[in-house]
Amino acid sequence: MLPGPDIITGASLVALPNRPVRIARIVLPELPSTLQATQVTADLLKKAFWPHSVEFETLTSGALTERIREGSVDAFVASSGYYWRMTQYGATAVGTLISDRQPDPNNATALAFLVRAKDERFNELYDLKGYSVGSTFATAFMTYRIGLAEIAKLGEDPENFFAQTVFTQRTDNSEVVSLLDRGLVDAVMVKACWLEAQPTEVQSRYRVLAPRFGGIGCKHSTDTYPGIMMAVTQGAHPIIAHVIARTILSHPLLPDGHRWAVTTDMRAVDNVYRLLKIENYAYLREMTLHRWLITHWQVPAFVALLLLGLLLHSWRTSVLVRKRTAQLSSALTERENAQAEIQSLSERMESLHKVTVVGQLSSMVAHELAQPLSVIQYYCESQRDILKNKPINERLLDISRVGIEKALARTRSIVDKVRSYNRGNTSRDDSVDVEASVKRVCATLNAELLRKTSFNVLCKPALSVRADKLELELILSNLLKNALEASNEASHPVVIIETFPCADQVVVRVENSGKVLSEEDFHRLKTPLLSSKATGLGLGVTIASALAEANGGQIQFKARPEGGLIAVVTLLSAASLPENASRTPTDISRKEF
Repeated sequence: MLPGPDIITGASLVALPNRPVRIARIVLPELPSTLQATQVTADLLKKAFWPHSVEFETLTSGALTERIREGSVDAFVASSGYYWRMTQYGATAVGTLISDRQPDPNNATALAFLVRAKDERFNELYDLKGYSVGSTFATAFMTYRIGLAEIAKLGEDPENFFAQTVFTQRTDNSEVVSLLDRGLVDAVMVKACWLEAQPTEVQSRYRVLAPRFGGIGCKHSTDTYPGIMMAVTQGAHPIIAHVIARTILSHPLLPDGHRWAVTTDMRAVDNVYRLLKIENYAYLREMTLHRWLITHWQVPAFVALLLLGLLLHSWRTSVLVRKRTAQLSSALTERENAQAEIQSLSERMESLHKVTVVGQLSSMVAHELAQPLSVIQYYCESQRDILKNKPINERLLDISRVGIEKALARTRSIVDKVRSYNRGNTSRDDSVDVEASVKRVCATLNAELLRKTSFNVLCKPALSVRADKLELELILSNLLKNALEASNEASHPVVIIETFPCADQVVVRVENSGKVLSEEDFHRLKTPLLSSKATGLGLGVTIASALAEANGGQIQFKARPEGGLIAVVTLLSAASLPENASRTPTDISRKEF
Protein backbone atom coordinates (compact mmCIF):
# COMPACT_ATOMS: atom_id res chain seq x y z
CA MET A 1 0.00 0.00 0.00
CA LEU A 2 1.59 3.28 -1.14
CA PRO A 3 1.83 5.83 1.69
CA GLY A 4 -0.15 9.03 1.20
CA PRO A 5 1.49 12.30 0.23
CA ASP A 6 3.59 14.01 2.87
CA ILE A 7 2.44 17.31 4.28
CA ILE A 8 4.56 19.36 1.84
CA THR A 9 3.43 17.33 -1.16
CA GLY A 10 -0.19 17.31 -0.13
CA ALA A 11 -0.23 21.05 0.37
CA SER A 12 1.55 21.63 -2.91
CA LEU A 13 -0.75 19.57 -5.07
CA VAL A 14 -3.30 22.35 -4.95
CA ALA A 15 -0.75 24.54 -6.76
CA LEU A 16 -0.73 22.28 -9.83
CA PRO A 17 -2.28 23.63 -13.02
CA ASN A 18 -5.97 23.06 -13.47
CA ARG A 19 -5.36 20.24 -15.90
CA PRO A 20 -4.30 16.57 -15.74
CA VAL A 21 -0.65 15.62 -15.27
CA ARG A 22 0.44 14.41 -18.69
CA ILE A 23 2.87 11.45 -18.76
CA ALA A 24 3.86 9.62 -21.99
CA ARG A 25 6.02 6.70 -22.93
CA ILE A 26 7.49 5.66 -26.27
CA VAL A 27 7.10 2.19 -27.76
CA LEU A 28 10.00 0.14 -26.34
CA PRO A 29 11.53 -3.16 -27.50
CA GLU A 30 11.32 -4.55 -23.96
CA LEU A 31 10.45 -7.87 -22.42
CA PRO A 32 6.86 -8.29 -21.15
CA SER A 33 8.02 -8.19 -17.51
CA THR A 34 9.73 -4.84 -18.10
CA LEU A 35 6.66 -3.40 -19.82
CA GLN A 36 4.55 -4.66 -16.90
CA ALA A 37 6.88 -2.82 -14.48
CA THR A 38 6.32 0.45 -16.38
CA GLN A 39 2.57 -0.13 -16.24
CA VAL A 40 2.68 -0.70 -12.46
CA THR A 41 4.71 2.51 -12.18
CA ALA A 42 1.95 4.39 -14.03
CA ASP A 43 -0.63 3.07 -11.59
CA LEU A 44 1.52 4.15 -8.65
CA LEU A 45 1.83 7.66 -10.03
CA LYS A 46 -1.94 7.94 -10.49
CA LYS A 47 -2.39 7.16 -6.79
CA ALA A 48 0.38 9.55 -5.84
CA PHE A 49 -1.26 12.48 -7.64
CA TRP A 50 -4.79 11.68 -6.42
CA PRO A 51 -7.14 13.58 -6.36
CA HIS A 52 -5.32 15.30 -9.25
CA SER A 53 -5.89 13.37 -12.46
CA VAL A 54 -3.08 11.80 -14.50
CA GLU A 55 -3.13 11.02 -18.23
CA PHE A 56 -0.88 8.23 -19.61
CA GLU A 57 -0.39 7.63 -23.32
CA THR A 58 1.97 5.60 -25.54
CA LEU A 59 3.55 7.50 -28.47
CA THR A 60 6.11 6.96 -31.15
CA SER A 61 9.45 8.65 -30.62
CA GLY A 62 8.66 11.22 -33.32
CA ALA A 63 5.28 12.14 -31.82
CA LEU A 64 6.71 12.38 -28.30
CA THR A 65 9.52 14.62 -29.52
CA GLU A 66 6.98 16.98 -31.03
CA ARG A 67 4.97 17.07 -27.76
CA ILE A 68 8.11 17.85 -25.76
CA ARG A 69 8.96 20.72 -28.11
CA GLU A 70 5.45 22.09 -27.70
CA GLY A 71 5.62 21.74 -23.90
CA SER A 72 2.42 19.67 -23.86
CA VAL A 73 3.82 16.80 -21.80
CA ASP A 74 5.09 16.86 -18.19
CA ALA A 75 7.09 13.62 -18.01
CA PHE A 76 8.02 10.66 -20.19
CA VAL A 77 9.39 7.14 -20.03
CA ALA A 78 11.93 6.28 -22.74
CA SER A 79 15.35 4.76 -23.41
CA SER A 80 18.46 6.49 -22.06
CA GLY A 81 19.41 7.35 -25.63
CA TYR A 82 16.10 9.09 -26.28
CA TYR A 83 16.32 10.96 -22.96
CA TRP A 84 19.83 12.20 -23.85
CA ARG A 85 18.48 13.59 -27.10
CA MET A 86 15.78 15.48 -25.20
CA THR A 87 18.20 17.15 -22.80
CA GLN A 88 18.57 19.89 -25.40
CA TYR A 89 14.91 20.76 -24.65
CA GLY A 90 15.45 20.82 -20.89
CA ALA A 91 14.52 17.24 -19.96
CA THR A 92 15.75 16.12 -16.52
CA ALA A 93 16.08 12.47 -15.44
CA VAL A 94 14.52 11.40 -12.15
CA GLY A 95 15.07 7.63 -12.26
CA THR A 96 16.35 4.59 -14.19
CA LEU A 97 14.63 1.19 -14.23
CA ILE A 98 16.83 -1.67 -13.02
CA SER A 99 16.27 -5.33 -12.15
CA ASP A 100 17.96 -8.23 -10.43
CA ARG A 101 19.58 -9.09 -13.76
CA GLN A 102 20.65 -5.45 -14.42
CA PRO A 103 21.28 -4.02 -10.93
CA ASP A 104 23.58 -1.10 -11.97
CA PRO A 105 21.62 1.91 -13.31
CA ASN A 106 24.69 3.09 -15.23
CA ASN A 107 25.00 -0.33 -16.94
CA ALA A 108 21.45 -1.61 -17.30
CA THR A 109 21.14 -2.45 -20.99
CA ALA A 110 23.14 -3.58 -24.01
CA LEU A 111 22.68 -5.00 -27.52
CA ALA A 112 23.31 -8.51 -28.81
CA PHE A 113 24.20 -9.43 -32.41
CA LEU A 114 22.57 -12.79 -33.12
CA VAL A 115 23.60 -15.19 -35.89
CA ARG A 116 22.50 -18.72 -36.63
CA ALA A 117 24.08 -21.17 -34.22
CA LYS A 118 25.66 -23.22 -37.02
CA ASP A 119 26.78 -20.29 -39.20
CA GLU A 120 30.58 -20.52 -38.99
CA ARG A 121 31.19 -17.45 -41.15
CA PHE A 122 30.91 -15.09 -38.22
CA ASN A 123 32.98 -15.10 -35.04
CA GLU A 124 33.78 -11.39 -34.54
CA LEU A 125 31.83 -8.23 -35.27
CA TYR A 126 34.26 -7.39 -38.08
CA ASP A 127 33.20 -10.61 -39.85
CA LEU A 128 29.81 -8.98 -40.56
CA LYS A 129 31.35 -6.44 -42.93
CA GLY A 130 29.63 -6.61 -46.28
CA TYR A 131 26.71 -8.73 -44.99
CA SER A 132 23.07 -7.84 -44.27
CA VAL A 133 21.62 -7.18 -40.80
CA GLY A 134 18.13 -6.71 -39.32
CA SER A 135 16.81 -4.37 -36.57
CA THR A 136 13.68 -2.57 -35.32
CA PHE A 137 13.92 1.15 -36.19
CA ALA A 138 16.63 3.34 -37.65
CA THR A 139 16.25 5.62 -34.59
CA ALA A 140 16.15 2.85 -31.96
CA PHE A 141 18.91 3.43 -29.41
CA MET A 142 18.92 0.08 -27.59
CA THR A 143 18.44 -2.15 -30.66
CA TYR A 144 20.30 -0.29 -33.39
CA ARG A 145 22.38 2.77 -32.58
CA ILE A 146 24.54 1.24 -29.86
CA GLY A 147 25.31 -1.57 -32.33
CA LEU A 148 26.49 0.98 -34.91
CA ALA A 149 28.63 2.61 -32.22
CA GLU A 150 30.51 -0.69 -31.77
CA ILE A 151 31.22 -0.76 -35.50
CA ALA A 152 32.56 2.80 -35.28
CA LYS A 153 34.81 1.72 -32.41
CA LEU A 154 36.38 -0.79 -34.80
CA GLY A 155 37.50 2.15 -36.93
CA GLU A 156 34.94 1.41 -39.64
CA ASP A 157 32.27 3.62 -41.19
CA PRO A 158 29.04 2.31 -39.59
CA GLU A 159 26.85 3.73 -42.36
CA ASN A 160 28.65 1.70 -45.04
CA PHE A 161 29.71 -1.33 -43.02
CA PHE A 162 26.70 -3.54 -43.77
CA ALA A 163 25.63 -4.43 -47.28
CA GLN A 164 21.98 -3.93 -46.27
CA THR A 165 19.95 -3.15 -43.14
CA VAL A 166 16.35 -4.39 -42.92
CA PHE A 167 14.02 -2.68 -40.36
CA THR A 168 10.79 -4.29 -39.15
CA GLN A 169 9.38 -0.90 -37.98
CA ARG A 170 8.09 -2.76 -34.89
CA THR A 171 9.53 -3.10 -31.39
CA ASP A 172 9.06 -6.84 -31.06
CA ASN A 173 12.49 -8.55 -30.94
CA SER A 174 10.88 -11.82 -32.10
CA GLU A 175 9.88 -10.23 -35.38
CA VAL A 176 13.45 -9.05 -35.91
CA VAL A 177 14.77 -12.59 -35.28
CA SER A 178 12.24 -13.95 -37.80
CA LEU A 179 14.22 -12.06 -40.50
CA LEU A 180 17.12 -14.35 -39.70
CA ASP A 181 14.91 -17.44 -39.73
CA ARG A 182 13.59 -16.56 -43.17
CA GLY A 183 17.07 -16.00 -44.57
CA LEU A 184 16.42 -12.32 -45.31
CA VAL A 185 19.48 -11.21 -43.33
CA ASP A 186 22.74 -12.73 -42.08
CA ALA A 187 22.53 -11.32 -38.54
CA VAL A 188 20.14 -9.32 -36.34
CA MET A 189 20.40 -6.73 -33.55
CA VAL A 190 18.19 -7.40 -30.51
CA LYS A 191 18.09 -6.15 -26.94
CA ALA A 192 20.43 -8.07 -24.66
CA CYS A 193 18.80 -10.71 -22.44
CA TRP A 194 16.06 -11.40 -25.01
CA LEU A 195 17.67 -14.71 -25.96
CA GLU A 196 18.02 -15.88 -22.33
CA ALA A 197 14.26 -15.24 -21.80
CA GLN A 198 13.32 -17.66 -24.61
CA PRO A 199 12.64 -21.41 -24.35
CA THR A 200 15.60 -23.75 -24.64
CA GLU A 201 14.71 -24.90 -28.15
CA VAL A 202 14.69 -21.27 -29.32
CA GLN A 203 17.99 -20.47 -27.61
CA SER A 204 19.64 -23.43 -29.37
CA ARG A 205 18.98 -21.94 -32.81
CA TYR A 206 20.99 -18.75 -32.29
CA ARG A 207 24.37 -17.58 -31.07
CA VAL A 208 25.47 -14.24 -29.60
CA LEU A 209 28.32 -12.90 -31.72
CA ALA A 210 31.49 -11.88 -29.84
CA PRO A 211 29.79 -12.38 -26.44
CA ARG A 212 30.76 -10.26 -23.45
CA PHE A 213 29.98 -10.84 -19.79
CA GLY A 214 29.63 -8.41 -16.89
CA GLY A 215 27.48 -5.40 -16.11
CA ILE A 216 24.28 -7.27 -16.89
CA GLY A 217 23.40 -10.89 -16.22
CA CYS A 218 23.33 -12.10 -19.84
CA LYS A 219 25.47 -12.27 -22.96
CA HIS A 220 25.85 -9.09 -25.01
CA SER A 221 27.96 -7.84 -27.95
CA THR A 222 28.34 -4.15 -27.02
CA ASP A 223 29.24 -1.91 -24.12
CA THR A 224 26.55 -1.43 -21.46
CA TYR A 225 24.42 1.70 -21.01
CA PRO A 226 21.69 3.08 -18.72
CA GLY A 227 18.30 1.48 -19.54
CA ILE A 228 14.74 2.84 -19.42
CA MET A 229 14.56 6.27 -17.79
CA MET A 230 11.85 8.47 -16.30
CA ALA A 231 12.35 12.18 -17.00
CA VAL A 232 10.41 15.44 -16.51
CA THR A 233 10.30 18.14 -19.14
CA GLN A 234 11.35 21.74 -18.92
CA GLY A 235 7.77 23.03 -18.67
CA ALA A 236 6.70 20.67 -15.89
CA HIS A 237 5.73 22.13 -12.51
CA PRO A 238 8.38 21.40 -9.83
CA ILE A 239 5.71 19.66 -7.71
CA ILE A 240 5.23 17.13 -10.54
CA ALA A 241 8.96 16.34 -10.53
CA HIS A 242 8.92 16.01 -6.76
CA VAL A 243 5.96 13.64 -6.66
CA ILE A 244 7.33 11.46 -9.49
CA ALA A 245 10.80 11.21 -7.92
CA ARG A 246 9.43 10.50 -4.44
CA THR A 247 7.03 7.86 -5.75
CA ILE A 248 9.32 5.81 -8.01
CA LEU A 249 12.43 5.96 -5.84
CA SER A 250 10.64 5.05 -2.60
CA HIS A 251 8.84 2.00 -3.94
CA PRO A 252 11.09 -0.96 -3.19
CA LEU A 253 9.84 -3.59 -5.63
CA LEU A 254 8.09 -3.89 -8.98
CA PRO A 255 7.19 -7.05 -10.96
CA ASP A 256 10.00 -9.54 -11.74
CA GLY A 257 12.49 -7.79 -9.46
CA HIS A 258 12.38 -4.38 -11.16
CA ARG A 259 12.88 -1.10 -9.30
CA TRP A 260 13.90 2.49 -9.95
CA ALA A 261 17.34 3.94 -9.23
CA VAL A 262 19.38 7.02 -10.11
CA THR A 263 21.83 7.11 -13.05
CA THR A 264 25.01 9.07 -12.36
CA ASP A 265 26.99 8.57 -15.58
CA MET A 266 25.65 9.34 -19.06
CA ARG A 267 29.03 9.59 -20.81
CA ALA A 268 28.62 6.25 -22.58
CA VAL A 269 25.33 7.42 -24.12
CA ASP A 270 26.85 10.72 -25.15
CA ASN A 271 29.75 8.86 -26.78
CA VAL A 272 27.33 6.89 -29.01
CA TYR A 273 26.02 10.08 -30.60
CA ARG A 274 29.51 11.50 -30.89
CA LEU A 275 30.78 8.37 -32.66
CA LEU A 276 27.78 8.34 -35.03
CA LYS A 277 27.90 12.15 -35.51
CA ILE A 278 24.13 12.49 -35.14
CA GLU A 279 21.66 14.49 -33.04
CA ASN A 280 23.65 16.83 -30.82
CA TYR A 281 26.84 15.94 -32.73
CA ALA A 282 25.46 16.31 -36.26
CA TYR A 283 27.67 19.38 -36.68
CA LEU A 284 30.67 17.03 -36.84
CA ARG A 285 29.54 16.09 -40.34
CA GLU A 286 29.90 19.70 -41.44
CA MET A 287 33.47 20.02 -42.59
CA THR A 288 34.29 23.53 -41.43
CA LEU A 289 37.84 24.78 -41.58
CA HIS A 290 38.23 24.33 -37.85
CA ARG A 291 36.74 20.84 -37.93
CA TRP A 292 38.88 19.91 -40.92
CA LEU A 293 41.99 21.11 -39.12
CA ILE A 294 41.07 19.08 -36.03
CA THR A 295 40.27 15.96 -38.05
CA HIS A 296 43.11 16.20 -40.57
CA TRP A 297 45.75 18.07 -38.60
CA GLN A 298 48.41 15.77 -40.07
CA VAL A 299 47.95 17.33 -43.52
CA PRO A 300 48.68 20.98 -42.60
CA ALA A 301 51.41 19.79 -40.26
CA PHE A 302 53.01 17.85 -43.12
CA VAL A 303 52.63 20.81 -45.50
CA ALA A 304 54.17 23.13 -42.89
CA LEU A 305 57.08 20.77 -42.37
CA LEU A 306 57.47 20.41 -46.12
CA LEU A 307 57.53 24.19 -46.60
CA LEU A 308 59.98 24.57 -43.75
CA GLY A 309 62.13 21.86 -45.29
CA LEU A 310 61.99 23.59 -48.68
CA LEU A 311 62.96 26.92 -47.12
CA LEU A 312 65.86 25.31 -45.28
CA HIS A 313 66.88 23.47 -48.43
CA SER A 314 66.67 26.68 -50.48
CA TRP A 315 68.74 28.58 -47.93
CA ARG A 316 71.30 25.79 -47.70
CA THR A 317 71.43 25.50 -51.49
CA SER A 318 71.99 29.25 -51.90
CA VAL A 319 74.79 29.13 -49.33
CA LEU A 320 76.38 26.14 -51.07
CA VAL A 321 75.99 27.79 -54.48
CA ARG A 322 77.69 30.96 -53.27
CA LYS A 323 80.43 28.93 -51.66
CA ARG A 324 80.85 26.73 -54.71
CA THR A 325 80.80 29.74 -57.03
CA ALA A 326 83.58 31.33 -55.01
CA GLN A 327 85.55 28.08 -55.13
CA LEU A 328 85.05 27.74 -58.90
CA SER A 329 86.01 31.35 -59.45
CA SER A 330 89.14 30.84 -57.39
CA ALA A 331 89.88 27.58 -59.17
CA LEU A 332 89.33 29.22 -62.57
CA THR A 333 91.72 32.01 -61.67
CA GLU A 334 94.29 29.48 -60.47
CA ARG A 335 93.78 27.47 -63.65
CA GLU A 336 94.28 30.49 -65.87
CA ASN A 337 97.42 31.38 -63.94
CA ALA A 338 98.63 27.78 -64.18
CA GLN A 339 97.91 27.66 -67.92
CA ALA A 340 99.81 30.89 -68.44
CA GLU A 341 102.72 29.49 -66.46
CA ILE A 342 102.54 26.19 -68.34
CA GLN A 343 102.51 28.04 -71.65
CA SER A 344 105.58 29.96 -70.60
CA LEU A 345 107.31 26.79 -69.41
CA SER A 346 106.24 24.99 -72.58
CA GLU A 347 107.87 27.62 -74.74
CA ARG A 348 111.04 27.42 -72.70
CA MET A 349 110.93 23.60 -72.72
CA GLU A 350 110.40 23.61 -76.48
CA SER A 351 113.58 25.59 -76.91
CA LEU A 352 115.47 23.27 -74.59
CA HIS A 353 113.88 20.25 -76.25
CA LYS A 354 115.17 21.22 -79.65
CA VAL A 355 118.66 21.43 -78.25
CA THR A 356 118.18 18.07 -76.52
CA VAL A 357 116.86 16.43 -79.69
CA VAL A 358 119.89 17.54 -81.63
CA GLY A 359 122.09 16.04 -78.94
CA GLN A 360 120.06 12.83 -78.83
CA LEU A 361 120.15 12.41 -82.60
CA SER A 362 123.86 13.05 -82.61
CA SER A 363 124.35 10.48 -79.87
CA MET A 364 122.13 7.98 -81.69
CA VAL A 365 123.97 8.34 -84.94
CA ALA A 366 127.29 8.04 -83.15
CA HIS A 367 126.06 4.97 -81.25
CA GLU A 368 124.59 3.16 -84.24
CA LEU A 369 127.37 4.07 -86.68
CA ALA A 370 130.04 2.92 -84.26
CA GLN A 371 129.44 -0.75 -85.06
CA PRO A 372 129.52 -0.67 -88.89
CA LEU A 373 132.46 1.74 -88.80
CA SER A 374 134.29 -0.67 -86.49
CA VAL A 375 133.58 -3.43 -89.00
CA ILE A 376 134.94 -1.30 -91.85
CA GLN A 377 138.06 -0.55 -89.80
CA TYR A 378 138.49 -4.23 -89.05
CA TYR A 379 138.28 -5.18 -92.73
CA CYS A 380 140.60 -2.36 -93.71
CA GLU A 381 143.22 -3.61 -91.28
CA SER A 382 142.70 -7.10 -92.62
CA GLN A 383 143.26 -5.87 -96.20
CA ARG A 384 146.51 -4.12 -95.19
CA ASP A 385 147.75 -7.41 -93.74
CA ILE A 386 146.64 -9.32 -96.84
CA LEU A 387 148.42 -6.90 -99.18
CA LYS A 388 151.69 -7.23 -97.22
CA ASN A 389 151.83 -10.94 -97.89
CA LYS A 390 152.95 -12.18 -101.29
CA PRO A 391 151.36 -13.74 -103.15
CA ILE A 392 148.10 -11.90 -102.33
CA ASN A 393 145.25 -14.10 -101.15
CA GLU A 394 142.50 -12.92 -103.44
CA ARG A 395 139.77 -14.96 -101.69
CA LEU A 396 140.46 -13.25 -98.36
CA LEU A 397 140.72 -9.91 -100.09
CA ASP A 398 137.31 -10.49 -101.71
CA ILE A 399 135.75 -11.47 -98.36
CA SER A 400 137.12 -8.27 -96.87
CA ARG A 401 135.72 -6.23 -99.76
CA VAL A 402 132.26 -7.77 -99.34
CA GLY A 403 132.36 -7.12 -95.57
CA ILE A 404 133.23 -3.47 -96.17
CA GLU A 405 130.38 -3.11 -98.67
CA LYS A 406 127.89 -4.60 -96.21
CA ALA A 407 129.10 -2.31 -93.42
CA LEU A 408 128.81 0.69 -95.70
CA ALA A 409 125.30 -0.40 -96.73
CA ARG A 410 124.34 -0.64 -93.08
CA THR A 411 125.84 2.80 -92.47
CA ARG A 412 123.76 4.23 -95.31
CA SER A 413 120.64 2.53 -93.90
CA ILE A 414 121.21 4.14 -90.52
CA VAL A 415 121.74 7.56 -92.08
CA ASP A 416 118.64 7.15 -94.24
CA LYS A 417 116.61 6.09 -91.23
CA VAL A 418 117.66 9.22 -89.34
CA ARG A 419 116.71 11.31 -92.36
CA SER A 420 113.31 9.59 -92.53
CA TYR A 421 112.74 10.55 -88.89
CA ASN A 422 113.43 14.13 -89.75
CA ARG A 423 110.98 13.99 -92.70
CA GLY A 424 108.33 12.23 -90.55
CA ASN A 425 107.61 9.49 -93.10
CA THR A 426 108.79 6.40 -91.22
CA SER A 427 106.68 3.33 -92.05
CA ARG A 428 106.42 0.37 -89.66
CA ASP A 429 103.89 -1.73 -91.55
CA ASP A 430 106.25 -4.22 -93.17
CA SER A 431 105.96 -7.92 -92.40
CA VAL A 432 109.42 -8.75 -91.05
CA ASP A 433 110.70 -12.31 -90.66
CA VAL A 434 112.04 -12.51 -87.11
CA GLU A 435 114.32 -15.51 -87.69
CA ALA A 436 115.98 -13.84 -90.70
CA SER A 437 116.51 -10.63 -88.71
CA VAL A 438 118.12 -12.61 -85.89
CA LYS A 439 120.50 -14.33 -88.34
CA ARG A 440 121.52 -11.03 -89.95
CA VAL A 441 122.19 -9.44 -86.58
CA CYS A 442 124.16 -12.45 -85.35
CA ALA A 443 126.38 -12.23 -88.41
CA THR A 444 127.47 -8.72 -87.36
CA LEU A 445 128.33 -9.59 -83.78
CA ASN A 446 131.88 -9.54 -82.45
CA ALA A 447 133.44 -12.85 -83.54
CA GLU A 448 135.95 -12.87 -80.69
CA LEU A 449 133.19 -12.51 -78.10
CA LEU A 450 131.16 -15.21 -79.83
CA ARG A 451 134.09 -17.64 -79.56
CA LYS A 452 134.29 -17.10 -75.79
CA THR A 453 130.54 -17.40 -75.24
CA SER A 454 128.09 -20.30 -75.22
CA PHE A 455 125.75 -18.67 -77.77
CA ASN A 456 122.41 -20.44 -78.42
CA VAL A 457 119.77 -19.38 -80.97
CA LEU A 458 116.33 -20.99 -80.48
CA CYS A 459 114.04 -19.47 -83.08
CA LYS A 460 110.64 -20.79 -84.07
CA PRO A 461 110.38 -20.66 -87.87
CA ALA A 462 107.77 -18.70 -89.84
CA LEU A 463 107.32 -15.97 -87.22
CA SER A 464 106.74 -12.49 -88.62
CA VAL A 465 106.04 -9.16 -86.94
CA ARG A 466 104.60 -5.94 -88.32
CA ALA A 467 107.52 -3.54 -87.89
CA ASP A 468 110.35 -1.66 -89.57
CA LYS A 469 113.06 -4.09 -90.63
CA LEU A 470 116.03 -1.90 -89.72
CA GLU A 471 114.52 -0.83 -86.40
CA LEU A 472 113.91 -4.46 -85.46
CA GLU A 473 117.53 -5.26 -86.27
CA LEU A 474 118.70 -2.27 -84.24
CA ILE A 475 116.65 -3.57 -81.26
CA LEU A 476 118.13 -7.06 -81.56
CA SER A 477 121.63 -5.71 -82.21
CA ASN A 478 121.62 -3.51 -79.10
CA LEU A 479 120.27 -6.27 -76.87
CA LEU A 480 122.58 -9.00 -78.18
CA LYS A 481 125.66 -6.76 -78.13
CA ASN A 482 124.95 -5.76 -74.53
CA ALA A 483 124.23 -9.41 -73.62
CA LEU A 484 127.55 -10.63 -75.09
CA GLU A 485 129.54 -7.93 -73.33
CA ALA A 486 127.75 -8.50 -69.99
CA SER A 487 128.03 -12.31 -70.15
CA ASN A 488 131.84 -12.12 -70.32
CA GLU A 489 131.83 -10.89 -66.73
CA ALA A 490 130.82 -14.44 -65.74
CA SER A 491 133.17 -17.44 -65.50
CA HIS A 492 131.02 -19.35 -68.01
CA PRO A 493 129.56 -16.80 -70.49
CA VAL A 494 126.11 -17.79 -71.76
CA VAL A 495 123.78 -15.95 -74.16
CA ILE A 496 120.48 -17.39 -75.32
CA ILE A 497 118.12 -15.79 -77.81
CA GLU A 498 114.73 -17.44 -78.18
CA THR A 499 111.66 -16.51 -80.24
CA PHE A 500 108.17 -17.97 -79.89
CA PRO A 501 104.54 -16.96 -80.49
CA CYS A 502 102.19 -15.90 -77.64
CA ALA A 503 98.52 -15.28 -78.59
CA ASP A 504 98.59 -12.48 -81.20
CA GLN A 505 102.16 -11.48 -80.32
CA VAL A 506 105.71 -12.64 -80.96
CA VAL A 507 108.13 -12.77 -78.03
CA VAL A 508 111.92 -12.41 -78.38
CA ARG A 509 113.72 -13.44 -75.20
CA VAL A 510 117.42 -12.56 -74.74
CA GLU A 511 119.10 -14.08 -71.68
CA ASN A 512 122.70 -13.65 -70.60
CA SER A 513 124.85 -14.69 -67.68
CA GLY A 514 126.79 -12.15 -65.67
CA LYS A 515 127.06 -10.58 -62.26
CA VAL A 516 124.12 -10.39 -59.87
CA LEU A 517 122.46 -7.00 -60.51
CA SER A 518 121.65 -4.60 -57.70
CA GLU A 519 118.88 -2.01 -57.72
CA GLU A 520 121.47 0.60 -58.56
CA ASP A 521 122.52 -1.45 -61.60
CA PHE A 522 118.86 -1.66 -62.70
CA HIS A 523 118.50 2.10 -62.31
CA ARG A 524 121.62 2.68 -64.41
CA LEU A 525 120.34 0.21 -67.01
CA LYS A 526 117.18 2.26 -67.64
CA THR A 527 118.76 5.71 -67.32
CA PRO A 528 119.94 7.35 -70.59
CA LEU A 529 123.55 8.51 -70.85
CA LEU A 530 124.63 6.28 -67.93
CA SER A 531 126.83 3.36 -68.92
CA SER A 532 129.03 0.93 -67.04
CA LYS A 533 131.30 0.54 -70.12
CA ALA A 534 134.22 2.86 -70.56
CA THR A 535 133.47 3.43 -74.27
CA GLY A 536 129.63 3.26 -74.03
CA LEU A 537 127.23 6.16 -74.47
CA GLY A 538 124.47 4.66 -72.25
CA LEU A 539 121.89 4.81 -75.07
CA GLY A 540 121.61 1.17 -76.13
CA VAL A 541 118.74 0.16 -73.84
CA THR A 542 117.00 3.54 -74.28
CA ILE A 543 117.11 3.30 -78.08
CA ALA A 544 115.95 -0.34 -78.05
CA SER A 545 113.02 0.47 -75.73
CA ALA A 546 111.97 3.51 -77.75
CA LEU A 547 112.11 1.58 -81.03
CA ALA A 548 110.09 -1.31 -79.53
CA GLU A 549 107.36 1.10 -78.37
CA ALA A 550 107.39 2.87 -81.74
CA ASN A 551 106.68 -0.49 -83.38
CA GLY A 552 103.74 -1.20 -81.06
CA GLY A 553 105.61 -3.36 -78.58
CA GLN A 554 107.60 -3.13 -75.38
CA ILE A 555 110.73 -4.40 -73.62
CA GLN A 556 110.78 -5.68 -70.06
CA PHE A 557 113.87 -6.49 -68.02
CA LYS A 558 114.34 -8.74 -65.03
CA ALA A 559 117.36 -10.08 -63.24
CA ARG A 560 118.45 -13.71 -63.42
CA PRO A 561 118.58 -15.22 -59.92
CA GLU A 562 121.97 -16.80 -60.69
CA GLY A 563 123.33 -13.56 -62.18
CA GLY A 564 122.85 -11.71 -65.45
CA LEU A 565 119.79 -10.28 -67.16
CA ILE A 566 116.74 -11.36 -69.13
CA ALA A 567 115.27 -8.97 -71.73
CA VAL A 568 111.83 -9.81 -73.15
CA VAL A 569 110.71 -8.03 -76.35
CA THR A 570 107.01 -8.27 -77.20
CA LEU A 571 105.82 -7.23 -80.70
CA LEU A 572 102.53 -7.65 -82.54
CA SER A 573 102.41 -10.60 -84.88
CA ALA A 574 102.05 -9.69 -88.55
CA ALA A 575 99.18 -12.18 -88.78
CA SER A 576 97.17 -10.24 -86.13
CA LEU A 577 97.00 -7.01 -88.19
CA PRO A 578 95.06 -6.41 -91.43
CA GLU A 579 97.10 -6.06 -94.55
CA ASN A 580 95.95 -2.48 -95.10
CA ALA A 581 96.55 -1.43 -91.47
CA SER A 582 98.92 1.47 -91.12
CA ARG A 583 100.61 3.31 -88.33
CA THR A 584 100.95 7.05 -88.11
CA PRO A 585 104.63 8.05 -88.43
CA THR A 586 106.03 8.77 -85.02
CA ASP A 587 107.93 11.93 -84.12
CA ILE A 588 111.29 10.49 -83.16
CA SER A 589 112.26 13.55 -81.24
CA ARG A 590 109.33 13.09 -78.84
CA LYS A 591 108.55 9.36 -78.84
CA GLU A 592 111.39 7.05 -79.91
CA PHE A 593 114.18 8.77 -78.04
